[in-house]
Amino acid sequence: VTVEGLHLGPPPAAASNLWVTVSRFYGEVTDVTLHWTDNSNNEDNFVISRAVNPTDGSTPVFQTVGQVAANVTAFSEIPPYGSWLYKVNAKNGNGLSPDSGVFTVTLTPPTPPVAPSNLNGYVTGTYVSLTWTDNADNEQYYIVSRAPQPASGDPVFEVIRQASANVNYISDQPGYGTWLYKVNAKNPGGTSADSNVYTATVLPPPPTAPTGLIRSVSGANVTLNWSDNSNNESGFEVYRASGTTSQTFTKIATTGPNITTFVNAPGKGTWRYKVRAINSGGASAYSNTVEARVVKK
Repeated sequence: VTVEGLHLGPPPAAASNLWVTVSRFYGEVTDVTLHWTDNSNNEDNFVISRAVNPTDGSTPVFQTVGQVAANVTAFSEIPPYGSWLYKVNAKNGNGLSPDSGVFTVTLTPPTPPVAPSNLNGYVTGTYVSLTWTDNADNEQYYIVSRAPQPASGDPVFEVIRQASANVNYISDQPGYGTWLYKVNAKNPGGTSADSNVYTATVLPPPPTAPTGLIRSVSGANVTLNWSDNSNNESGFEVYRASGTTSQTFTKIATTGPNITTFVNAPGKGTWRYKVRAINSGGASAYSNTVEARVVKK
C-alpha cells in the first residue's frame, strides 16, 4: 500500500534466542556481548535496550544503549557492575518489532586476591633475593615494597617493584643497611592484605687495611700516624701490647673515619702498636706493627 509516496508494510519480525557472553581480565569485566537470531528480512537496524534489574518487583525501565545495522546480530558494551536486563528490537520505518525476550546479566566486581605468605629471602653481596608463596588464583600482579629499618616508630614502605601474576620471586639491590620487605597481590578488585615482613641486612665489604704506621715519642706521649687506604671505613681501631715480644694486643681506642693520627700516653715502658680499619661489614687486616719506648711517666 502506498500513501503519499510512503510504502506501508509490517514492522520487522522479532529477534529471538538472545544470549550474552561476558569477558573478564583478572576478574575485571572487559566486554559484555549480546547475540541474537535475526528473524526478519526487512529491518533497518536493531535497537538494544538495558534496564536495571529491579529487586522490588517493579517494572523495569529500559533505556536504549545502542543500535546496530540490519543483519548484524551482536552488540558489545561494558556496563557498570550490577544486575541488568537486556532486550533487542528490530526496527524499520514502520516501527519496532516485538521484544526479543529479556536476558538477565549479573556483573560482580572481582574480589581482591588472597595475601601471599612465607616471604623469605637471602643476601648475596649487595643483592637481596626474595621468594614468597602465591596463595591467590586471581592476582593480576604483585607489588613489592621496601622500607629502611627505622630507629624508632613505624617503617615507611615504598613500592619498588611489580612482579607478574604467578611469579613469586624478585631480586633487589637496595644499598647498604637493614631493609624491611613486604609483598601484596593486586587485581582490579583491590589489594590483598600484606604478607609477612622480611628483614634483610646488606653489609658493605670490609675496608682496606691501613699501611705505613709510624710512631714518634715526645715525653710521655706516643703519636701514631698511618695511611688511610679505604673509602668506606667507619673508623679505626688502635691496639697496644706491652713489651717487645708479647702478641697479646688490647684495643685501646676507636677513632672516627678518615683519622690518621692518634696520641697515647701509655706510661713508662716499651709498647707495640698496630691499627686496623672497620665498618659494619667487618674489619680490615692489621697495619704493620711499630714499637715505642717511653722513658717518662
